[in-house]
Amino acid sequence: MRKLYKIFIALTLCVFGVVNANAGERTPLTPDIFFAWDGWGADAQQTGPADCAYVLNESTGQPYGDPSVINYADLSLYSKLYVTCTEGTPRFLFNRTKDEGQYNENEAESYLLEYPKNGWSDRYFTKDGDTYIVDLKQMVKDKGFAHLHAIKGANWANVTVTAMELEREGKAQQVGWTELLVNGDLEGDDVTSFFSKEAPSTEVLPSVIYEGVGVDGSRGIMVQSADNPTQDWDTQFWMYFQENIPEGTKWRVSFDYRASQDGGSDTQAHAEPGDYIHYEMIGSPNFSTEWQHWTNEGVVTATQAGPNSNGGLFHSIAFNLSKNKVATQFFFDNLKFEIFKVGTVAEFSKTSSSSTSVSRPT
Repeated sequence: MRKLYKIFIALTLCVFGVVNANAGERTPLTPDIFFAWDGWGADAQQTGPADCAYVLNESTGQPYGDPSVINYADLSLYSKLYVTCTEGTPRFLFNRTKDEGQYNENEAESYLLEYPKNGWSDRYFTKDGDTYIVDLKQMVKDKGFAHLHAIKGANWANVTVTAMELEREGKAQQVGWTELLVNGDLEGDDVTSFFSKEAPSTEVLPSVIYEGVGVDGSRGIMVQSADNPTQDWDTQFWMYFQENIPEGTKWRVSFDYRASQDGGSDTQAHAEPGDYIHYEMIGSPNFSTEWQHWTNEGVVTATQAGPNSNGGLFHSIAFNLSKNKVATQFFFDNLKFEIFKVGTVAEFSKTSSSSTSVSRPT
């Protein structure tokens, strides 16, 4: 029985605060974005303006912010902070999460992210000449927020800051449905995305594209199974992707297929071809001697995504082609496998296809 579910994905990019700026645009870090707050961490609320040190082009121990680390500027909507110095080394204090919170050499026990005082915060900071670059985007990814409490002089020494600038990313790229197979129409020679194992051999090899075996005499892939196989997976064909596909990813697949005689098949989730993860993936196409068109859609489950016992993560799909137990030639053409990447608005439908039905997104 076919069931149709409609799931609408509406992603409002302005939530991320990036829709009104051009990519790479820099604006000065100014005192007017520094506020008093009623608590610590991402859930704190503004309670009003706060006093803020703001010193450029002068030697000082406190170029920006609150020396007591009580108030802060919320930089969570920005991607990078650039601080240029001509004297001394700046000391950055970010992300206090507890009253009287202090830095700690152990990240798990720290209530304050401080640079350059502890090594675990180094991953957020790089230096280009006299300019220190703070990766706010990575900080938000790891911590959930980016709150700048103060820029001081390291080791209580003076520092001369000549510029403090914020960079905000441009509008997020609208990606949507993304094809993962290379040369899916098989008209080129690239077989990066296709592998086969043809019994009695157990070796997984790049698939072979043959002239004249595809739809209407075009080029196609042929996979040969043998008589009296031991297992349904003695002969296999893989669609292989250059990236892991995590749990929750929406996918849709289509291809043309036939065989030299009628027979069934199953599909599995694998990591590398032959590195099994899960026994069920995109359905069980039934082959016949006439060309058919298979389509299906779904969402990658936790068991399909892996990891498996080897640590492998899902990035290939295996077709088990030895179910009919007799030597058979299997043909494939016009293969597509797409995943939905966040960044746009799309309508998604789920259809469980039989081998003779054709489903389309609605």
